[in-house]
Formats: sequence, C-alpha cells, structure tokens
Amino acid sequence: MQGKSIADSGLLAQITIKQASFWSPSEVDLLCNQEEAYDRVHPVYLRSVLQTFGLPSVFISAVCSLFFSTTMKANVNGYSSSPIQLGRGLRQ
Repeated sequence: MQGKSIADSGLLAQITIKQASFWSPSEVDLLCNQEEAYDRVHPVYLRSVLQTFGLPSVFISAVCSLFFSTTMKANVNGYSSSPIQLGRGLRQ
C-alpha cells in the first residue's frame, strides 16, 4: 500500500501484545485486517508469523486453509463447472 510499511503493522502487533500482557483476561479476541493485502500475503510467511506468535497449529491450519485453499465453481446456465482453485483474493 502506498505510504505504508510492513514495519508499521509489525510495530502495531508488538504494541498490542505488550498491552495485552498487562491485562489478565481468560480470553483475548484478535482481529487482523490486512486492508486488501490478501493477494500479497505468502502462505509460508503467514504460517511462520502465526507460529512465531505461538498460536495453536489447529488455528494456524484453519487460517491458512481459509486464505489459501479456497475453490469456486462457475454456474453457467444452471450447469456448475468443476472446482476451480482460487489463486488470488478471498471469497466474499
């Protein structure tokens, strides 16, 4: 994105984690907004970052599956195509 750096997002994540360490909730909600960056996030990089944060492997697999293992079918005149692997973007 013009005028933005990946370092900005990294710094924001570090600040969020530091702030969360001062609280003592039993649960924490995390919302990641990649601001239309879905096409630019590499699966290996995302997996590595999530592992570095110590998130459970089941959660990491689910996130990676949602982002990178989606398929669609085209419906033309009532006939569906075979599944098509999506290479970019996310289903809406």
